[in-house]
Amino acid sequence: FMHIMFIHQNMSNNPMGLNKKMDKIPFKNFFSWKDMFGIMMLIMMFLIIILLYPNMFSDPENFNQANMMNTPKHIQ
Repeated sequence: FMHIMFIHQNMSNNPMGLNKKMDKIPFKNFFSWKDMFGIMMLIMMFLIIILLYPNMFSDPENFNQANMMNTPKHIQ
């Protein structure tokens, strides 16, 4: 019984008794801001492509002028 009590005490696995929390990076603050920065960069890149180059991914066939006197070959 005493052995289990001493194992579950605070800092029982640290033989030196030093506070190791100083070496840790807090998950919420560090990684949340890091992820938010990455998401914002992706959104910025997406907006730059969409707003500055709107026809970048369009089909080149859409830019051909229509000829009302000719029927396309794939329809005939």
